[in-house]
Amino acid sequence: METRITPRLNISLKIETKISAESGQGFALAGGSSFTVEAVDISELGIGIISKYFLPKGVVLELNISAEPFGLSEAINIRGEVRYCRFLKDLGYRCG
Repeated sequence: METRITPRLNISLKIETKISAESGQGFALAGGSSFTVEAVDISELGIGIISKYFLPKGVVLELNISAEPFGLSEAINIRGEVRYCRFLKDLGYRCG
């Protein structure tokens, strides 16, 4: 039984991601601020991603999502705040 406020749609989509410089988090990755994640689900209130990096709660990400899978003509650029990040063996980190 689904108890979420908004239902999730399972997806598999690579997303170009960047740690927002404006977030003032003082958090950085050794290889730079840009990296790719895989989106695994999406809803009206959020998006679930798999990352090879641990992303602490509160870090703001800029997501550049390809428009093609959604039938749109322009890429979708959104910002999101990491609310949780958990390690999953053999996958990396599951964040939302």
